[in-house]
Amino acid sequence: MPSKIPTSLKDIRTFLLAIDWIKWEEEIRQEMRARVAIVGPVNSGKSTLFNLLYGRTVSPVSAVPGTTRTLLQEEIGPFVVIDTPGFGEVDGVDRAAIARQSLAAADVLVLVLDAAAGVRQGDYELYRQLLSTGKPVLLTLNKIDLIGAELPRVLDDLTIKLGLRPIPSRPRRGRTWPRCWCHD
Repeated sequence: MPSKIPTSLKDIRTFLLAIDWIKWEEEIRQEMRARVAIVGPVNSGKSTLFNLLYGRTVSPVSAVPGTTRTLLQEEIGPFVVIDTPGFGEVDGVDRAAIARQSLAAADVLVLVLDAAAGVRQGDYELYRQLLSTGKPVLLTLNKIDLIGAELPRVLDDLTIKLGLRPIPSRPRRGRTWPRCWCHD
């Protein structure tokens, strides 16, 4: 039997007072908070980016590959940002399964690649895997300060190997390479 719809002002007030508005507001707030997963190969700089976005060190960072071993998440503005272990094996342990957990729960994926290492086959495969989720993928190059004048060549290599199309932009500070790319 269908519920009776309130028709009088008194019934409507009673109905509105019976709702747990605080609980509803919290549920809506949580649903609106986009989940952003920072993913990438081992030692590409995911935790460094996570800490930079958060504004202080909350995720350990070191030159030793495999420092991040579990998922770490923090609310940063309107987002829940998730730092993940790297895809790849370190000391015989592959933590990619832990990183993959974040993919299902995320709304947006940020792929961090090490520009100094160049685009490797594993980077290409990971990029394809992320695209197959159907979620937006933001590609980020880290460690560009280590490659200096080679940056345009690295960007060309990235564009070719990942099948990206440069989005034209105006040159800035004498730089003529594009700042944005998209995947067709």
